[in-house]
Amino acid sequence: MSLFDEPAPPAAAATRLRAAHDFVSQCISWAEGEIGRREADGRSTAEWESYVRFSRHTLTELEAGSLDAWFEAPLPGGRDKL
Repeated sequence: MSLFDEPAPPAAAATRLRAAHDFVSQCISWAEGEIGRREADGRSTAEWESYVRFSRHTLTELEAGSLDAWFEAPLPGGRDKL
C-alpha cells in the first residue's frame, strides 16, 4: 500500500500548492544531480537540462499564482486528498 492509499483529511488549496512546489523543487534537485552524473560519465544531458528548465518554469508559475485555480478546484475523480 502506498501513502496515496492512506486516508487523509482534505487539504487547503495553499497546502496543496505548497506540496506541489516542494515536489517540483525536489525533482529539480534530483535532475541536477543526474546531469552531474551523466556529465561525469560523458553521457548526454540534453533531456535532463530541458526537464530542469521546464520544472523551473513550473515553479515560476506556481509562485506567480498562475496556477492557483488548479489548486482551488476540486481534485479529479472526486478525491478529497492530494
